[in-house]
Amino acid sequence: MARHLPAVGGDDAGHFGTWSAFAESEGKCRPLLRDPPLHPLRLARAGRPARGAQFVQGQRQPHRYAFPRLWYERNQKKAKPSATRQPEWIVAGEIVQTSQLFARTVARVDPQWVVELGSHLCKFSYVHPQWSAKAGRVLVTERVLLHGLELCKRQVDYGRIDPVAATELFIRGALVAGEARIQQRFFAENQSLRERIENALTKVRSYRVHDIDQALFRFYAERISGVSSIHDLNRLVRSRITAEPQFLCATEADLMDAENLAYDREAFPDQVALGTSVLPLTYAYNPGEEEDGVTVRVPLPLAERLTPAELQWMVPGLREEQIGALLRSLPKSIRKQLMPLEPKIGEIVAAFEPQGDSLLAALGRLIQQKYRVAIQPEDWKALPDYLRPRVEVVDRQNKTVAAGRELESVRASMDAQRVQSDAWEIAARRWEKPALTTWSFGDLPESLIIEQVGGAPLLAWPGLAVRDGEVDLLLFRRRADAEAATPAGICRLAELSLARDLAWLQKELRTLARPLAAGSQPGKASFGDALAQLGAQLHAPKPKGAAVDSSELLQQSAYRHIVTHAFRLEPLYPLTQARFTALVETARRELPMLARRVSELAAQILTLRKALLASGKRYPGWEADLERLVPADFLARTPHAQLHHLPRYLRAMQLRAERASISPLYLTKDTEKAKPLAPFLPGGAFEKTVPPANREAYRWLLEEFRVSLFAQELGTAQPVSAQRLQTLGST
Repeated sequence: MARHLPAVGGDDAGHFGTWSAFAESEGKCRPLLRDPPLHPLRLARAGRPARGAQFVQGQRQPHRYAFPRLWYERNQKKAKPSATRQPEWIVAGEIVQTSQLFARTVARVDPQWVVELGSHLCKFSYVHPQWSAKAGRVLVTERVLLHGLELCKRQVDYGRIDPVAATELFIRGALVAGEARIQQRFFAENQSLRERIENALTKVRSYRVHDIDQALFRFYAERISGVSSIHDLNRLVRSRITAEPQFLCATEADLMDAENLAYDREAFPDQVALGTSVLPLTYAYNPGEEEDGVTVRVPLPLAERLTPAELQWMVPGLREEQIGALLRSLPKSIRKQLMPLEPKIGEIVAAFEPQGDSLLAALGRLIQQKYRVAIQPEDWKALPDYLRPRVEVVDRQNKTVAAGRELESVRASMDAQRVQSDAWEIAARRWEKPALTTWSFGDLPESLIIEQVGGAPLLAWPGLAVRDGEVDLLLFRRRADAEAATPAGICRLAELSLARDLAWLQKELRTLARPLAAGSQPGKASFGDALAQLGAQLHAPKPKGAAVDSSELLQQSAYRHIVTHAFRLEPLYPLTQARFTALVETARRELPMLARRVSELAAQILTLRKALLASGKRYPGWEADLERLVPADFLARTPHAQLHHLPRYLRAMQLRAERASISPLYLTKDTEKAKPLAPFLPGGAFEKTVPPANREAYRWLLEEFRVSLFAQELGTAQPVSAQRLQTLGST
């Protein structure tokens, strides 16, 4: 016998007939669900069909069967496939219990209707909140349960659920991680600042590189609240941008202490000149990873021209650490001879210029020469990977074809990828011109981009070179080569342009052998007379390998001194036709005055040297000093700016010789005064460590140092001391 379950809600009986008839005829129940008295009853009788068409998963009774006759008749109807598809959710008009529990008068129902009308009976839970770049806001998954049944699962705005947690997720996802399209000015500026700081910390290998995210989060969290979407952010910015235009713009001090950012930016460059190109450098702080340290991207055509030594030495900021690691890895017996290490690390870094393929071999030679400590190749140990630059060879499509820290192994692995390019030959045919006699090639750029390989430019430097008395316009593969050759080429072109104006100078110099007129004074002697006297009185030995006598050599050196000074282009760049024309015209006007000045200085130098030779007074090293200052070709060896200092240097020699010859006591004092000079003598160990760029300045500063030691009353042209000489050797 059937038993009806008690109705839920006192008014259910009055409406049940209407519900039953409507459900059986229409098969859906949304209109009746809108009738307030029936809400509790019908929500309690909602369920999901399962295990075929008969079983219903109920809310309170898990085992419920739809009334057999209703489902049987529905299954017998011939309807469209969509009409016979089992609904996802149904609601029953009544529950009948006989031998089993049956749901009668069922109809399809949308679970969203249940959520809308029975939200007070539903349980809401929220899981997996996250920033959604697509939605532009922080979303959370909302689960709606009715008596344990999940009605729906959907993404909702987390800012309405938990504003504080939603703001934090927005800051981390949208602002810190940058996973958003934010058009505000502060966002672009802060991202750029962050990249600069991370790059700086990566270069100096600071562990604090990983703290930038948290520092940026703290900066935003102090200024933003109740913001969980881009719309909220834009509204906040609009409300405050007028009064506080910089309120969301971070500074270096906001993200990092100034102490952690203090480093020499030039010591960690973003690009470095190697071979014939400027190559980009990247830095990474990933201990244990392949990319850890510094990586240089090398175009495939340039890889063969690089040497391991120049690659190893290319980052100035790593040099001290590299030398320190190498010295500390030496065997104890060798390391003890170099103690203390710290001062020597700085000295080696300043003096070291690796040449050839092996940095360790060049370093061993320097230590042997500088400290008299012999180091064998097997004494060295390998550097840590982060101190060994990584080479990444790229092809013309900017794809990596080989990478590693050993240049030879990288070259071996890229043999199959080697591509020859004729770009240099094409550029040379366009730009190079042989046997020039005038400046007929217009203005020259300082450098040319031959081609782009792997994102790096292959550069050439136009310059002028003298070959067998002719001037060639060439493309140089190194800037230093172009700068070294071009001044001589400019001078030769100027000589050709002023050939007639220089004829009188050549004629005067040909009178070099004529003896000086009796009674002539040095200041009144002609230029030819001065040179003649110089050639007759010097009696300088012929230089080794010289094929001409001293008079002819003196004539050539005098001419070369004058034209080299008169036709100098300072600064060298830019190489333009207008500058060259102005140079020639200026030299045309000043050449007679220059020749007169050189003649007077030459005669004065001659007189002083003659007096030194005639006095017979000497001190240890006197002959070497005189030969160094006034050799037979001294005019060619002495820059014009230093020529007027030679008489003072000779007078200092004269005073020193006179004092040393007074008595043995004065000779002893001279020896004591000479002790500070001993480490810097020409040909000594220290002079060999002076960088090429400093050697000319070192040469003349050393002469001033001699004057300060032995003839202080003559004064010096510049401040001088042993420390200044040391500085030139370590710069």
